[in-house]
Amino acid sequence: MVRANTTLTALCALVLGVACTAPTPEEPTRQAPKATRRALGEGPASLVMDVGSKAESALVRYPESLAVAGTTLLFSANDDSTGPELWRLDSTGPALVADIAPGTIGSAPSRLFHSRGLTWFAAADAQHGVELWRTDGTTTGTFLLKDIAPGTASSRPSNFAELNGWIYFSANDGTRGNELWRTDGTPEGTQLVRDILLGVSSSEPQSFTELNGRLYFLANGPGGTRQLWRTDGTSAGTIRVGASVTVAGIPSSRVLVRSGRTLFFAGSDSTAGSELWKSDGTESGTVRVKDIFPGTTDSGPVQLTAFGSAVYFVATDGVSGRELWKTDGTEAGTQRILELVSGNNTVEKPDSLVATSTRLFFMMRDTSNTESAIYATDGTAAGTSKLVDFKAAGGKGPLLMTAHGSTLYFTGYEPGVGHELWTSDGTPSGSQRIGTNHFSGDRLVDPSPQAFAVMGDTVYFVATAPGTGGFDENPPVPTLWKTQGDAATTVAIGTSLKPTRGSNPAPFTSWNGALYFTTFEQEEAAKLWRTDGTEAGTQPLVNIVPDNAPAFTAESGLSALTPLGGALYFAAMPTLAEGFQLWKTDGTTAGTSRVTTNVKLTTAASLPIELVSHGGFLFFAGQDASTDTELWKSDGTETGTTRVKDIASANGMSSRPTGFTPMGGELYFVARDDSGGRELWKTDGLEAGTVRVANIRDNLGMASVVNIAGVVGNTLYFVANEAGSGIELWKTDGTEANTSRVKDIAPGAQDSGPSAFAVLDGFLYFTASDGSGPELWRTDGTESGTILVKDLSPASGGSKPLALTVLGKTLYFTANDGTSGRELWKLDTTDPALVPVRVRDILPGPGSGILTESLFALPTEQLILFAANDGVGGSELWRSDGTEAGTFVLHDIAPWQLGSDPRGFTLFGTSLAFSASDGRRGREPWLMPLSLLVNSTPPSITCPVVSPVEAQQALGARVAFAEATASDDTTLPPAISYSRPPGGFFPFGDTTVTATARDAAGLVDTCTFTVTVQDTTPPEPICPSDATVEATSANGATISYPAPRATDAVTLSPVISVSPSGNFFPWGNTTVTVTATDERNNSKQCTFTVRVQDTTAAVVTCPADVIVEAEDATGANATWPAATASDGTVSTPTLTYDHVSGSRFPEGNTPVTVTATDGTGNTSSCTFQVSIRDTTAPRLQCPAAIQLEATGPSGALAEFAVTNVGDTVSTVEVSTSHASSDNFPIGRTNVQVQAEDASGNVARCTFAVTVQDTLPPLLTCPQNVNIAEGPVAVTLPQPSVTDRVTASPDITFSPASGSVFQPGDTTVEVATYDTAGNSARCTFNVNIAKKASGCSAAPGSLGAAGWMGLLSLLALSTRRRSSSSRRC
Repeated sequence: MVRANTTLTALCALVLGVACTAPTPEEPTRQAPKATRRALGEGPASLVMDVGSKAESALVRYPESLAVAGTTLLFSANDDSTGPELWRLDSTGPALVADIAPGTIGSAPSRLFHSRGLTWFAAADAQHGVELWRTDGTTTGTFLLKDIAPGTASSRPSNFAELNGWIYFSANDGTRGNELWRTDGTPEGTQLVRDILLGVSSSEPQSFTELNGRLYFLANGPGGTRQLWRTDGTSAGTIRVGASVTVAGIPSSRVLVRSGRTLFFAGSDSTAGSELWKSDGTESGTVRVKDIFPGTTDSGPVQLTAFGSAVYFVATDGVSGRELWKTDGTEAGTQRILELVSGNNTVEKPDSLVATSTRLFFMMRDTSNTESAIYATDGTAAGTSKLVDFKAAGGKGPLLMTAHGSTLYFTGYEPGVGHELWTSDGTPSGSQRIGTNHFSGDRLVDPSPQAFAVMGDTVYFVATAPGTGGFDENPPVPTLWKTQGDAATTVAIGTSLKPTRGSNPAPFTSWNGALYFTTFEQEEAAKLWRTDGTEAGTQPLVNIVPDNAPAFTAESGLSALTPLGGALYFAAMPTLAEGFQLWKTDGTTAGTSRVTTNVKLTTAASLPIELVSHGGFLFFAGQDASTDTELWKSDGTETGTTRVKDIASANGMSSRPTGFTPMGGELYFVARDDSGGRELWKTDGLEAGTVRVANIRDNLGMASVVNIAGVVGNTLYFVANEAGSGIELWKTDGTEANTSRVKDIAPGAQDSGPSAFAVLDGFLYFTASDGSGPELWRTDGTESGTILVKDLSPASGGSKPLALTVLGKTLYFTANDGTSGRELWKLDTTDPALVPVRVRDILPGPGSGILTESLFALPTEQLILFAANDGVGGSELWRSDGTEAGTFVLHDIAPWQLGSDPRGFTLFGTSLAFSASDGRRGREPWLMPLSLLVNSTPPSITCPVVSPVEAQQALGARVAFAEATASDDTTLPPAISYSRPPGGFFPFGDTTVTATARDAAGLVDTCTFTVTVQDTTPPEPICPSDATVEATSANGATISYPAPRATDAVTLSPVISVSPSGNFFPWGNTTVTVTATDERNNSKQCTFTVRVQDTTAAVVTCPADVIVEAEDATGANATWPAATASDGTVSTPTLTYDHVSGSRFPEGNTPVTVTATDGTGNTSSCTFQVSIRDTTAPRLQCPAAIQLEATGPSGALAEFAVTNVGDTVSTVEVSTSHASSDNFPIGRTNVQVQAEDASGNVARCTFAVTVQDTLPPLLTCPQNVNIAEGPVAVTLPQPSVTDRVTASPDITFSPASGSVFQPGDTTVEVATYDTAGNSARCTFNVNIAKKASGCSAAPGSLGAAGWMGLLSLLALSTRRRSSSSRRC
């Protein structure tokens, strides 16, 4: 026994389709072809030849929702035959993981989220809506986890996130809206966390972000207000954070991001618009970072992206438009990086920020929101540069960006190049397109690469398959691609496998030592092929349908391949104009020719076209220029090809004969007559011998034979619809007289609908319904002998048996009993009880394991072959010997669950021919040696020894154990199966795995081994940071520190113990040990230090400032009350002063410092002021009041001295408002005297200086005035007046000057007054000598000389009189 290199074996199977047989360098030359492990896809059958010539460009079609699951890529893909289902890609290539919803609709897996060995996703099967599913990447490990919205309703789980081993998501159970859920991976552990928005409304939780062991997210409250929430996984622990803040923006604009231990988001409150906020997870720690656009207008932060120690975003301050900003979490540190477009622009804006390990990348969008250029920045204005200007080149981009280490992958469009993949290191020169023309089309409307996923050193993405797209007639087919950053590694997945579309061979016919078949490949001519079972011996003979024919598909072939004499007959269409004609071949190209051009074959009667050999002739439905489709025969020659009879002879009618069945020497068939109905006919090959057997009419009076059921002895059974009895089973011996209904199984006009016939031991078995549903019946031709074998599904409306197949005395069939789906059944006809039994529930549960419409019997081997799907391997080749143990998959041709769907089974010598698809080359011809199905020596198997595997999470771990090895006595290695598949998910503890080696004959050997999933990895404790606190008492301090946490892959909540416990710590350093223990007693410790110290000085309180009045020039003595000091309960401080109470202090302020020293020498001090001040004003007494006589108009000079002044502390400066010897005006003048000492104390007093005018003016009257005669008016002369004060005293005369004086002496009194009211008086006389006569001269006639003399006398007289008056 030797063992193959299994890695090489698997690769050979993928690349070559067969197992490698060359020895590896490590193994010796093979002695016998015995021990190997079957390679992927290997089995008893082998591909004859990859006949199809058209390359399949999309091995994976329509991939979506790429998710990295360890070393496996999971995604949704559509194989056309399955619809969108769950696929995987690993080192062995792409494979269908699970056909969750069989059929072409598919389950449409989406929202794939991988964590700790398991992947969660949303999908819908036939019984449920879009619900929560779980997979470990294997078929058996993929299942519905919980039907959250029961029945066909959909909960649509999404927004998956992981926290401490729990998977959080949003879902709608149909009664509480879209709310917060979590799961531990079990159905019972899948529960609603909290109905945040009560009732049927949805809170729509999303944007999950972890911080400090809690999960933060955004959720909608009443009115659609979205706010920040957090959860610890409990309903009570799910609370809102930042009650006054509304989170702005849409989730796709990235409005919530974590940087360090802080959350950043775009929020708004009542005082500002949408601005940048941050939160440490507490209400008080949720604050606005900066009001970038002051006021209530939004700055609108979006695209929040953590890069380095900062968060970058796009916002506007209302001045510079939307630009690139960054923040360190402080208002001062929130700044615009640079102005990319000057001014308050609306031209372009940054968007779609993506951070690599070294650069932050972003795109610019123009006014039409079209991607125009890609930029990179290191966070500085100088370090920000444009990398590629797509708009300037007439293109568009970047369209999609993803980071891989320090490299950015992105897509862009350029005219003439199309959509291509680019990479960038953050520099213009390092921004390069990865080759050209990787993807079809150079139009903007062509699809762009999308859906990036990074796995290892490779980036996977979805793009147009090679050879598709580029123009409207060739629509693009998305497929899966991969790249490592250069053109050589940028390839579609499966390209190296060179997949082809398949030739779709059908039918197969074994004749004359060779196997013949026809192929129907897309965009190729349909061909007739011949093979001897080897690739070299497989050759095309002739085209049977031209490649320019309209799309033509023939799953069962175009026509039967029928041997007759020395030729094989078939239908072919040389050209579209010629139509289908009868051809024949002798097995060579030269010997392949058309039989005749006189008749055309047609698919109107049947497809495939029936060609039946009977009595040395080939019978078929054909038409010529004179008749429509009628019965023809041929002996293989043109002349021997003739119409048998024109059955429907009415103009334009066609009999379209079908269902040719020989009985005795005649050929029976069903044909239409002139009424348009179908009747049973027979022919002996002659026109006269072609007659109607029976005339059966339905309720419309039309002929109504449905089909021919079969022949038992000399009786032909058929199905017909007779008026009054419906569609029932009939029989005939070939005469109309002996043609009758066997039994009205469904009484009255009901139809029993007989179908699916088989003949066994003189009985006809069939499916029919007596009104309770189609079940298995049998008949011996009599009414009483027509019986229901068994009602297998009494409660579900019939089991509908199909594919009735005889093997020996056993009838095999498929049926659905209503509980196990359609499965394989058998009926042992030798058992008088006639009880059908189910052979095996191939697909456990209500699903159907067999959907094929036929079974294939191997009488020699006593086996039944068929296609079946056990839910693991897809629809594959199975065999059964009638026992459950002997019913198993014979060959898993298409790995995983894709299914090769084998069909067209045909014996070819000692082999079985059929068609199948291995998932790479489409449907092609395969052969299986029958000798492998019969064997007497069982294989032997050796199980692996599997080392214990560490658990990945609470449920266990994925275990990819080494496979078992097996040997057999044939060249074909045994097939190895396991009770639990490798790579599947295993629970904790020991799991016994049974490995079974089964050879093609069904012989088995088993062994067992143990897979142990253990948890020996301790939790990872998370200690708080070291804490230094101040002592609060003489013994230490009571402190609070953040609760220690622990994470563990398995235990969701490890037990935390703390030593020493409690919150009181003594003086000095205390090491606190945190121990985290999981459920399996694994533990790990971390430590942190609590330092209790007294670095806080005592609180000292000084007395109030002291103010003392100075006693003399040396100051004064000052005293004060004692200061106080407190050090809590830690110590009793001592107090010292730098001045002693009661000591002498100089005038002014003197600080006194009090120092308190606690028990550990910490000092604190306070200071108060001792103020010695002089607040007493000097002594001051003003001089006595002074009275002076004015000496002139300005008053008089006053002399005074201030002598009564003094101070006990300092000298005194005296000042007066008027200086001594100043001239004082007439009147009272108050003189202000101020005495000010050195301290600014002031004494004031006032004395009066009065200058008065008490002397009258000096007045001298004029001389007496003598006038000769009168009365006469006399103008009096002016007196002489002077005064020291008044310059011009007032003068009055009495009588007044100008008065009329009478003769005689008149005394004139002159009075003068100064401004002070002093007056002087004098008098003089006016003497009128006589009374004037009428002739005497008037005074006015004295003449000038006379008057002058008179005046002189008056003046002299007045002067004298005045002098006399003063003396008096």
